[in-house]
Amino acid sequence: DAILTGLRYGRDASVVRCVLVRTGAFSLAASSLLALLPIVARPHGATGYGLLLGSFGLGALAGAAVLPRLRSTLSVDGVVTIAILVFAAMTFAAGQVQTFGWLELVLFTSGTAWIGILACLNVAAQTMSPSFLRARALSLYLLVLQGGMAIGSALWGALASRVGIPTTFLCSAIA
Repeated sequence: DAILTGLRYGRDASVVRCVLVRTGAFSLAASSLLALLPIVARPHGATGYGLLLGSFGLGALAGAAVLPRLRSTLSVDGVVTIAILVFAAMTFAAGQVQTFGWLELVLFTSGTAWIGILACLNVAAQTMSPSFLRARALSLYLLVLQGGMAIGSALWGALASRVGIPTTFLCSAIA
């Protein structure tokens, strides 16, 4: 009964649906960068892949440090909008840049935008529900986020095998 109550709440509450749709749309579109990163990093070897993934993580840490200052001047929607535009630009750039140093900068900037988006959506998911439904609403948020990443990764991988990495990243950035 508790699970069904949570599912009904997620279906019926417009604010919950809004956060879930935004989360799903972002995770589907944004999953291309991390899903295809091993192919982008292939010319740089396993160490290069690790360094690029580390750059993404360091960018996320930097974004977490900057986020409180951004939130003091921008609304949640403002932060999410700017971060999505930055992430889209970096996704496109990842398909165009070949130099390792520039790829590190692209991944660092992507990580900064990534944490800005997910932190804001996570807070929205936690605060949009009454306390007795909060855990169920948060589990729906995580299900949509991770499901979108899994489905998106498969779709972007299939598209990349047909049209190549640069075109796939362009499509992902537009999405």
